[in-house]
Amino acid sequence: KCYDLGQIGYPIKCYAIPESIIMDFIRKQYENEFVKIDFGDCVIDCGACWGDTALLFATQCGERGKVISFEFVPSNIDIFNLNMEMNSEISKVITLAPYAVSDISYQEIEFCDDGTSTSIVIEKDVKRKKQKAQTITIDEYARKERLEKVDFIKMDIEGAEVDALKGCKETIQNYGPKLAISIYHKRSDMWEIPLMIQEMNPNYKFYIKHNSRSSLETILFAKL
Repeated sequence: KCYDLGQIGYPIKCYAIPESIIMDFIRKQYENEFVKIDFGDCVIDCGACWGDTALLFATQCGERGKVISFEFVPSNIDIFNLNMEMNSEISKVITLAPYAVSDISYQEIEFCDDGTSTSIVIEKDVKRKKQKAQTITIDEYARKERLEKVDFIKMDIEGAEVDALKGCKETIQNYGPKLAISIYHKRSDMWEIPLMIQEMNPNYKFYIKHNSRSSLETILFAKL
């Protein structure tokens, strides 16, 4: 369904699932009192899906900011583009990067299209049709696009967060961005991810926010 979010204070119309509206716009799962997007920030949105988070982040960073949205699933990109068209003024600061973020650039991967829950195929599954995508590291993308700064990184990529962070080491060390990283897809993410970030820069302070009554939707925040 297409939602008009004006009634909850956002000048946005978008196709989305109800859970995304609740988590992203009402519960604000990717921010807390210490870590949030500021006006003029350059934001990296890993796992953009249908573009609802991209539009939210664009309203927060404003016309002087930038949102780079990573999404590689064709069916998700179709809806992403439709949502950008419906919000033409807001989406001027949004750039779609059609890659899967990982620790290796330009590697061909296989995946099964599960819509908003799509993840990279690990085990062999001969019964389901697979599609192919190309990976990129955030470090490579930042060099390639000559990004002057990176202020905020959000990752919610269905269990690929550890590999994506490995490919983000230079960016974290050079720019010291604020971080909002999902840590609920794998049990070990709870300790592996903060330890990884701490090794990259020991000055980060960490916060955790849990956003549901289940084991899902737990976000690690980090800020210098």
